[in-house]
Amino acid sequence: MPTTKYKLPPEVFHEVVEKDEVRYERLSGIQQNQIARQIDHEFNLCLKYNEGKRKVQLSRLKLYNNQMRDPSLVGDPLMFTVFNTIHASLWNDRPAATWEGRGGEGDEDTEENLNALSNFDYDVMQKAEIDYEWNWDAEFFGRGLLMLMEFDRREGYNAPVPEVIDPTTFIRDPRAASVNGDMKGRGAMRFGGREIGLTYHELQKNKAYFNIDFLQKEKDLKSPIDEMRQERREAQ
Repeated sequence: MPTTKYKLPPEVFHEVVEKDEVRYERLSGIQQNQIARQIDHEFNLCLKYNEGKRKVQLSRLKLYNNQMRDPSLVGDPLMFTVFNTIHASLWNDRPAATWEGRGGEGDEDTEENLNALSNFDYDVMQKAEIDYEWNWDAEFFGRGLLMLMEFDRREGYNAPVPEVIDPTTFIRDPRAASVNGDMKGRGAMRFGGREIGLTYHELQKNKAYFNIDFLQKEKDLKSPIDEMRQERREAQ
């Protein structure tokens, strides 16, 4: 998200996870300001590049639902019907893959246990709902974005926590061809992200945020979130 001008914050220790090992590194106030300036630059670069595509996507969203027409006129729901027919044919509410042993000793029990575990994780992750939204975005916008950055380690769960990202709010590196690029890493995304809205209380509760008291209000905040939400509400 766009950053504001900060006072020089105090140094902090932040958590770094590398190869399943957690360590704490010192982050000085100068380094924090450098990161903030870099985010500002990358955000503005990405926003300008993605603005045209976002407007096209939102205009197509209105045409898809076709609820803005004059109620006295006859509407043609063909686009809506065709799209949902394709969407229904491509989505399934059960795991697409199963485990199968090679017939060796003990393979049958292992196969049964792994399939039971896969089905359990599928339900805990709410994978059917995730796939529904993920497929819908991929079919309509040409790309579906799924974030896997959390893991639920509560007793009885122990499963990833996937989250579908709205493609209309995601902004990316203009030079990127894909997230990881080709096999040599060419065309990989150097930076990208999305805006999220949090209250001051939510920031305080989340340990990932620090130096919250140094945030200052921005009079002219260039945020696409409100526009995106309003356009989606109108289309829906």
